Amino acid sequence: MGNGGIALPRRKSKEGGWPVFWICWNTAWSLIISGIWVATIVSHPDSEFVEVQAARRQM
Repeated sequence: MGNGGIALPRRKSKEGGWPVFWICWNTAWSLIISGIWVATIVSHPDSEFVEVQAARRQM
């Protein structure tokens, strides 16, 4: 019958291997992109409002 659809953990190696690398790499990219996103919002807080106001003037 199998294991009821439960994911079993993989055998661990001493180095950690691909799963550890994948998690660390994705976490690093996520933090980098989030940092750029926050810096953009902090440095240009009113940019969206200016665009909305300009669009309303054209209507």
